[in-house]
Amino acid sequence: MDDHLHFELAAIFDDDGNYISPQSIPKPSLCVVCSVDTCTHPIETIVCTLVRLDHMVCEEPKEFICHKFTPKEDRGN
Repeated sequence: MDDHLHFELAAIFDDDGNYISPQSIPKPSLCVVCSVDTCTHPIETIVCTLVRLDHMVCEEPKEFICHKFTPKEDRGN
């Protein structure tokens, strides 16, 4: 039996009620080298999506910063 509850981020709406598809939120290069990006835990996926969304909607986006960032282990490549 799976010990994790099933969570899925089905829809996001901005302050004006406009739908934002989770798949349309850009993924910064920092996410590509983060171990959390490949995590299968649904809560982690939701948190990452919301952090990226926050950066996307900033009026003055600066460098992407994620306090959950954990570099992937170097596998000798």
